[in-house]
Amino acid sequence: MLANGRHVAVILFIGLVPFTIAHAADDLAAQAQAAKGTYRPLDQADLDAARADLDAAVAALETRFAKAGDTADGWKAYLDWAGLKASLADAKGPDLAKLEQAFSRLSAGHEGLGLLCFADLRDAIRGYVGVARAVGDSGVKGQYEKVVDALAASLASHAKAPGGEDAAMISAYLRWLSDARQAPDLIQSIRSGFLNQNFHAHISEAVFNAAMGRDVDETEPVRDVILGTNIYGTGRTTGNVTVKLVPSQDSATIMTILQGTNLSNTTGYNGPVVIYADGTTNITTSKQIVIDGRQLRTCPAQADATTCSHIRSICARHGGRIVENIAWKRAGRQKCQADAIAAQHAECRVRARIDAEVDDLIGTANDDLQEKVRGPLAERGLYPAKLNFSTDEDFLNVSILQAGAFDLAAATAPPQAVADADLRVQIHESMINNFTSGALAGMLLREERVQEAVKNLLGKLPKELESEKDSLPWGISFQQARPVWVAFADNQFTLSIRGRSFYEGDQRHPGMDVTVTYRIVGEGDAVKAVRQGDVQIFPPGFDPKGDKQLTTQETAIRRILQRRLGKLFEEEVVPEGLVLPKDWRRAGVMKLVQWEARDGWLVLAWKRTGQPAPPLEDETTKVVSAQ
Repeated sequence: MLANGRHVAVILFIGLVPFTIAHAADDLAAQAQAAKGTYRPLDQADLDAARADLDAAVAALETRFAKAGDTADGWKAYLDWAGLKASLADAKGPDLAKLEQAFSRLSAGHEGLGLLCFADLRDAIRGYVGVARAVGDSGVKGQYEKVVDALAASLASHAKAPGGEDAAMISAYLRWLSDARQAPDLIQSIRSGFLNQNFHAHISEAVFNAAMGRDVDETEPVRDVILGTNIYGTGRTTGNVTVKLVPSQDSATIMTILQGTNLSNTTGYNGPVVIYADGTTNITTSKQIVIDGRQLRTCPAQADATTCSHIRSICARHGGRIVENIAWKRAGRQKCQADAIAAQHAECRVRARIDAEVDDLIGTANDDLQEKVRGPLAERGLYPAKLNFSTDEDFLNVSILQAGAFDLAAATAPPQAVADADLRVQIHESMINNFTSGALAGMLLREERVQEAVKNLLGKLPKELESEKDSLPWGISFQQARPVWVAFADNQFTLSIRGRSFYEGDQRHPGMDVTVTYRIVGEGDAVKAVRQGDVQIFPPGFDPKGDKQLTTQETAIRRILQRRLGKLFEEEVVPEGLVLPKDWRRAGVMKLVQWEARDGWLVLAWKRTGQPAPPLEDETTKVVSAQ
């Protein structure tokens, strides 16, 4: 009866989860409707607050320009920086037309305009101009009521079936309300209701051991002084390095453990005698590496050693047999003490060596993390809102919340991944959509930049992304809203690329929406993704079944995109063995054992096969399929 009661409780809990989510979203929709009557006309205090935000953004960019020195002159000329500052200094208030001109240039999408210093100024200008035009405008109340109605409708729709389109609309409405300085409590309630982390990864201890573990066989000179005896010789250390994950909730803690035996052959000099000895030192050394959302760091190494020495012979350089006998008796009395000192010295040496090697390695890795990942992402406002690391006995776990100031994240918990997989990834569509919106909205992206980024990430450029022979380099200017969009549902994943315009060299073509959908089919080793129909390439809002025809220019760019994207979006995607980069290659080839898409989540899981990774020397070697 007790077991049945537990089953009933579990069933009720599972059944209540979607109900609870929908109920919460319904409450937010009702709260939005209730906020309809809370409109507050904007006044001079609002304009002063918007002006303070604008001045702060201008000061921040001025500081950045000063730091950049002469290299900022081009940006100053492009933005007419002197003219903008003169307008801001006008006692009558800034010229709104001048601000709108600066906003237009800040929104042009050129390389570099994605930096946070430019984005903050762009947002501040938009906010100030909006407030300046709204003060005294009686029509703003009607706009506010329409936005609140639309927000409530999107919240209600999102409650029934959480999806990316509703999330994008809700985000846009929240931004409008913020710019209009309305309903701050409503904004906060909605944001807090949809901030579940939207990326999870789990890496097994076995992968760490395969990548970081190794056998040790090293021979080194021995130099020491023990109880007045100067010791010289060689020592050979054999053993192995293993990795253990230490349970930790607030950070990921990885412990490397060296267990080895050092066999030494030494000669000691003490006064008139020479001592020939062998030694056996068993040593265990451990060092912790800690990873959190800010940095990688290490803890001091710990070591424990025991030494047992054996004196083969003692020879007197002068004094003969009497001196040798005295030396033997003294050595016997001091053996335990000498062995203890030798063990202590061994512990100090190995701690110092491990600390030096690992601290240098981790320091370099941390510098790379700050300079190549954290810094560039933070400068563009793309660093995750939350980044959490933890470890349990079996896995290192990473959870990310990727969401901007007005973005929604996951509305539900992720589906379960295969429990015994070595690498598990659960990614919500909002993680990708929020990141690409922040990185690509309104931006102009050229072919060479894509190729450079992919080469830096993968170490080489896939053939599908190589430039076409005798073709001009392509470029794409993305739409401001939903520039790149994915959706995961019903074991299908859809990718949409929304171009404001496309380029061949410097020739500009009209914008197109490119959409492709794949269905995941098969099970176990036979899983693959099958493209559903052709890649859809049409102008924004175009109905291919309607009466409207494509223009000659639209037809031309459509054919170009069909040819180029046909190589990229193949009819079938059959997963091959996964090989991790750099030192992680030692984990070998891993096969995909789970691939599913549902409820906004994409779940993938891999297991190690025991098959070694192909050699790096032959870059044409294709990873052998693990299916």
